[in-house]
Amino acid sequence: MKKPLRTTAYAFAILVCYYACNTPCLAYDDEGFQFWTTASVSVDIDKDWKAKFEEEFRLGDDGGNLYYQHSDLGFTYTSLAEWIDLGFNYRQVFEKDGSGKWRQENRPHLNITLKTQLFDLDLSNRSRFEYRDRENNKDVWRYRNKVTVKFPLELTPLAINRVRRRMERY
Repeated sequence: MKKPLRTTAYAFAILVCYYACNTPCLAYDDEGFQFWTTASVSVDIDKDWKAKFEEEFRLGDDGGNLYYQHSDLGFTYTSLAEWIDLGFNYRQVFEKDGSGKWRQENRPHLNITLKTQLFDLDLSNRSRFEYRDRENNKDVWRYRNKVTVKFPLELTPLAINRVRRRMERY
């Protein structure tokens, strides 16, 4: 591909990602900052199957109040075709309600991920169908979609995490 066309394609993809990430979203509204942390591990079971475990914690009220936690275990079948992955997951969620009481939710979900390549970009489109078995609300089905663009850039990541909290004696 010619260099000007590739540069234009990268610039367009960056703009699309920027606008997609800067849309309003629903979150824990405590008028302070939040801290979300996720850790996951993924292993190849054999040439056709992968397993993944994920744990996430969300803290609100300026990072001092745990209000959400989930654990997710999933298995992905990768040999259906080169351009598709099929995943079966189970997620257990604990979240505080408005009164501060912990509520449990069970979410089995099916993930269908379509994969392709455009220029030097790896593209994927994940469709998630999940059943939300909620403790205190009506059970519902939910569809979620996630589009991922992977750029062929090699960057050395630098992570700096500083959390400052004023501590006072009473």
